[in-house]
Formats: sequence, C-alpha cells, structure tokens
Amino acid sequence: MDCSTFDSLLQDALHLEGLCIKHGVEFVGIGPTIDPHIIEWIPKLIAGTKYIFCSFATPHNMELTLALELGAAILDVAALTGGIGSFRFAVLSNMQHGCPFYPAAYHPGDVDEPLFGLATENTPILRQAMEASQGSLELATKMLTTYLQRAFDPVLQIAEALGTVTVETKSGATQDQHPRFLGIDASVAPGPGTPTITGSYELLGLGRFGDPGTLAVTSAITSALKLLSVPLIGYSGLMLPVCEDKGLAQRADEGVYTMGDLIKYSAVCGCGLDTVPISGSTTRPASLPHPSGALSTLRQRLSYTDPPSMDADKEPLLTPPPCGASIPHGE
Repeated sequence: MDCSTFDSLLQDALHLEGLCIKHGVEFVGIGPTIDPHIIEWIPKLIAGTKYIFCSFATPHNMELTLALELGAAILDVAALTGGIGSFRFAVLSNMQHGCPFYPAAYHPGDVDEPLFGLATENTPILRQAMEASQGSLELATKMLTTYLQRAFDPVLQIAEALGTVTVETKSGATQDQHPRFLGIDASVAPGPGTPTITGSYELLGLGRFGDPGTLAVTSAITSALKLLSVPLIGYSGLMLPVCEDKGLAQRADEGVYTMGDLIKYSAVCGCGLDTVPISGSTTRPASLPHPSGALSTLRQRLSYTDPPSMDADKEPLLTPPPCGASIPHGE
C-alpha cells in the first residue's frame, strides 16, 4: 500500500477492494499501521470503502496523547459511517499476525508463502456446556473444554487436508507450494441466530450478566479455551461484542453493567472492548485504548503460554485485546 499520501492510500485500497469483489471475496484486511501520522486518515479510509478492514498496532508503552488520537479516530469512524464502519477498524495491543478474525487479521508480508487460520464462534457449544454443568464453575470449564475438543478434532483434519492443496504463486506460476495452517482461534463469540452469551452465563445461577458473578464465569470460560489440545492462534478467548449479541445489548440497555465492567472482564477474557455502543456526545471513550492496552500487556506477562517472539524495537508485538467502539445511528 502506498501511504505517501491519503489519496494514494485510498486509490490502492479501492483497487484491492475491486479485485476482491471481482473474485467474490467479501472481507480484506490491509493490516496494521504503526505510523501515528496515518491515524487521521483512517476514518476517511473506512468511510471511502466497503470491504476494507484495518487496524493500528500500539507500542508497548503507549503515550496518553496517542491513546487520545486513537480514541478520537474510533469516534470519527463511527460518526462518518453511522456506526457500521466501527466493525472494520480496531486498535490492537500484543496481537500477532495470523489472527483469523477481522479487523485484526493480517499476513506478515515478509513470509513468501500463503498462510491460513480458522476462526470459530462456538456460542452453541457454550450453551451445551453450561446446561451440562449443573451450576458448577469447575464442571463448566471441564465440559466446555470437552465439547470444544470434540468439535475441533474433525476441523483439524480438514485443515490439514487443505494444507496439501497446490497454490498459485505471486508470479502466476503453479508449483508445489502449499498453504501453511497456523491454527484455530477458538474464541467464544456470538454469531447470527446463535444462543446469546448472556443466556449461557445465567444458566449457572450466579445472577444476570453484569452481576458480581460475571467475572468468575468469564474466567472459567477463558480457562477452558486454554486447555484445548489444538494449535491456538489469535485471541482464543471470550469475545463480548455488545452490538453483536442481543443478550449483551439488552443487559447494557438495562444498565446491569457498564463500560468499566467490560474493561474489568477484559482482564480475564483474552479480548478487549468490542463494538461498544456509546452516546454520540461522549468524549470520555477517547481514552479507552490506553487501559485496554495496559490490560493486554499485563495479561501477556501473567500468561502461562508463551507468545511468539518478535523484536520489540523493530515492530510492536501485535495478541489481545483490540479496542473498538460504535455510536448508535442518529445520535
């Protein structure tokens, strides 16, 4: 992508988008930038395209001024697109390449081979596990791990088979080059027509989502994901996108939980703030990328799984969480 000017960036993005439309590809991620000067272009880039996803990779020690600039960009994206564009931009902290979820997904670029990973949502399996847990957090963790492992085993076989497919190189020549399977993002996330996350939480009898027991349930679910015997990539955590789950939206509308509660859950869920509805007159969320990034850094230090290494002086570590926000249309 030519980032020398905004016009050149938009032109390249539109060209790439046109190719994707031609070949039936609905989403394309152009990857993260680490250049603060490009932040002001992001809202216009999102508004000027339909299928382009992008992100900003924050440094380890993010200055407050940068957090405010990113927060302002989040608000501007929402304002220019009626909120819908917020699904196509994220602020990332400690996110490695290869995450299959958009807008965090990107190819490292310096690897001359096709890579692929699988993204899952899993709320129906979460519901089954909670129904079988008999109100026990310990049993809920065990059942969720068991049910997910059972579902992922055949998926892994398919992924391994895909890794034997011959692909076309950049030059157009066909050779014995196979796409490399990176792993599965085993995240629990809502999907269209699936059981609500809140309904599954509340089956444990610890009250409504947002009540004091929510943090413990969140931790139990995330722990179950880390116990899976599959190559985990991306977030592999619990996603709580308020605008994508009817139950989450309802509890938010009822005032059962707040933005502060979501930040608290981010400390244990493996993901950050995601599609959070805020008032169009609100300015305070402009600072939200800062606590999200701090939680991500802390979580990485406390994690018992080692993240892939990367030279922090050359490029900031890009795993959870991203931060996104959307403004309800018309406010």
